[in-house]
Amino acid sequence: MLKKKMIDKGFVTEDTQAVFKSYHRTDGRYPSLKWGLLFLTGGIALILMDVLNVSPDTPMPYGIFAVSLSVGFLVYYIIIKRDLLK
Repeated sequence: MLKKKMIDKGFVTEDTQAVFKSYHRTDGRYPSLKWGLLFLTGGIALILMDVLNVSPDTPMPYGIFAVSLSVGFLVYYIIIKRDLLK
């Protein structure tokens, strides 16, 4: 929104407009998808830890949870990259 106002008022030259156009922000593109995937994979990790009867005194629960969240981020990354290639 700020970018559009700056362009409309003439504060931005052709060179800076090219920078604005080349900058492609994907961080806030699908925030619901990102958080949904993280909660889903985190929940799957918690269910898996309960099914496997993992002792909370070992580092195993932290590893399962970290790997599960990492899988969620990787799935999100793949979806975003595939969307950018369209």
